[in-house]
Amino acid sequence: MLIHYCVIAFKNIWKYKVSASISILGLAFALVCFVPILYWMDHETTYDSFYKDSESICRVYSAEKQSGKVNKGASKGIENSLREQVPAIEASTTLMLSTENCRTQATPYIQMNMLYTDSTFLTFVCGEMNHPLQIVNNMILSERTAVRLFGDAEKAIGQPIHTLMRASLPPYIVTAVVKDPSPHTNLPFDAIINHNMIQHFSQLPPEAQWSFFVMDLYVKLHPSSDPKAFANQLKELPERIGVNKEIELRTLPIREIRHHLNEDTPFHRLVCRIWCPIIVCRPLQFLEFLYGSLSATCAGMAFTDGQRRNEKAIDRTNVCRTRLFRTCILVGSLDLHSPSQAAFRPMAGD
Repeated sequence: MLIHYCVIAFKNIWKYKVSASISILGLAFALVCFVPILYWMDHETTYDSFYKDSESICRVYSAEKQSGKVNKGASKGIENSLREQVPAIEASTTLMLSTENCRTQATPYIQMNMLYTDSTFLTFVCGEMNHPLQIVNNMILSERTAVRLFGDAEKAIGQPIHTLMRASLPPYIVTAVVKDPSPHTNLPFDAIINHNMIQHFSQLPPEAQWSFFVMDLYVKLHPSSDPKAFANQLKELPERIGVNKEIELRTLPIREIRHHLNEDTPFHRLVCRIWCPIIVCRPLQFLEFLYGSLSATCAGMAFTDGQRRNEKAIDRTNVCRTRLFRTCILVGSLDLHSPSQAAFRPMAGD
């Protein structure tokens, strides 16, 4: 039965070559677009999913109630208030991403992507209390940066790196080297520093910290916590504690930061990239529809012409039959009343 269906399908394809060619071309183009888009979508929507318990990690940011303007930053004061008011939080950390010009004894100038944080960062990421960021100005280099500056990862341990922001600032001391960060992350870095700037911001008055948002705040929830309930509880926290009634706090899963919070790749651009190939496929479907319509129209016209010719032939046949019938009746009536034949009829009484 399957072979029979395949034979019928092949015959139809061979009979309607143009329509079948357009359909196969459209299907092939759709598959060529769909497979890369599927992989690309998976890549774009799984940023930072390699972190342990990434489903429980959220980014906390604020928004103005009246205007809806989003402020992506947070402060150490917000982190402290969350740890006190929300028991669902298991761990939290604040950080800043920026570039900084530095130098070493062998390299007079190098620009590095810095991740400024404090001792809570590696505890947040790895869950370990003993780590190389216990002291201010301790620095962790990525493996690529360590090889670039010192030629070998092991030689980088204990080396000083001076900042060019101010000559009087003490140097950073390399205490560890880690693998290069994945390109599939929103937190790229060349170095992680326990910077005293974080401590300086955390020493500001609480009222100032609730209006001075310069750091990124990440929280990790307990496995048994409900993210929706946590988001609802967090929304009215500023008004509940009476520090800044004009804002509300919001949360965003770490996987959704790239397309909902970052300006370089907004979510509507992601949707456009998905729908563009689909829109391109529409002309092929239109061509197939147009060809099918024209074929059906031509077939209908040919059928109509043939039908009209048949009807005319039938009409001519009927006319001929009618004329012949009338002629036969007329001839028969003449024969019955002819005088020449009446003489041969027997007379009554013979």
